[in-house]
Amino acid sequence: MINGLPSWVKIVTAVGFPIAIALILLGVLIGFIPSPLMETQAIVKDNNKLLQGAEIVSQTSVKILRSICRNGAKSELTILECDR
Repeated sequence: MINGLPSWVKIVTAVGFPIAIALILLGVLIGFIPSPLMETQAIVKDNNKLLQGAEIVSQTSVKILRSICRNGAKSELTILECDR
């Protein structure tokens, strides 16, 4: 009856469910089992770097467009409108 089951089921059957959960949590705490939260933090850090790069590109584009607008402005009022 146990022969066709996966190995993790055999281990849980042998040690019991509460002990298996405690061993899993201990493995995550020690670092033997990788925590899914650490993977999420790495993904968030990578996304933050990408967003910072996009923000720099956006700021540069706005500066260029404002300078083009100022160069083509005919009056003081339109120059002030370029800096909005």
